Formats: sequence, structure tokens, C-alpha cells
Amino acid sequence: MPHKTKESRNAWMKKWREKNSEHVKNWNKKSYANNPRRQISATIKYKYGITYDQYEVMLEEQGGGCAICQTKNSGGRGRFHIDHDHSCCPQEKTCGKCIRGLLCASCNVKLGVLESEWTELAYKYILKDS
Repeated sequence: MPHKTKESRNAWMKKWREKNSEHVKNWNKKSYANNPRRQISATIKYKYGITYDQYEVMLEEQGGGCAICQTKNSGGRGRFHIDHDHSCCPQEKTCGKCIRGLLCASCNVKLGVLESEWTELAYKYILKDS
């Protein structure tokens, strides 16, 4: 079915994918199983605005480990977490300019706690009886 514009083709494809969601899901699952880097690359590009090659360069510049504790074990799902400044981009998808580094799962969780208001509340709690 020829489409005159990119927008009409995209609209048609969106409807087709919705109508054939099970087929698309199975195709993606098989395709990603054959090339796992494809899914990781697509996710990193979508969420953080960087390529997988840029991710690998960042990791190499950090000595192949976590930017905080230097461990070579990423923990979690098998790759280092991309840390970004949440005051710049509080949502899940980032601008790509506020990426600070790559963190292991443990440091990523700990940094998340430090960046929350919990840290200030905990500090006030500790000082209240001093």
C-alpha cells in the first residue's frame, strides 16, 4: 500500500502493529534473542539519547567499572546503569546532556536515596537529640 507521506505511513503502521500486537511481540522477542545488543542499543538511544558505542566509551573512560566504587561487577540486569541529573530531567527519558556516568546497581540505588528528600529528613532526625 503506497503512502504519499511519512505521516500517513506511520499512522498505518501504528494501526497495523496494534491490530497484530501478538505477531509483533513474537517477532521482537525472536529478533532480540538473536541480537541482544539491538534491544539494549534501542533502549539506551530512546531513554538517554546516546548510542551503545558512546555507552561503551564512557565505560572504558571509567576504567571498565562503576564511576563511584570502581567495581567491575554491574550487578542488577548485567550492565551498568546510566546516571543522569534528575533536576535536569526528572522523567524517565532524558535530554542526553545531563548524563553523569555509569553506576553499578548498588551505587545507583544509594545515589537515588541521597538525591531524595529522605536524606534531609534523616539528617534532621539524627540531629534532633544532639
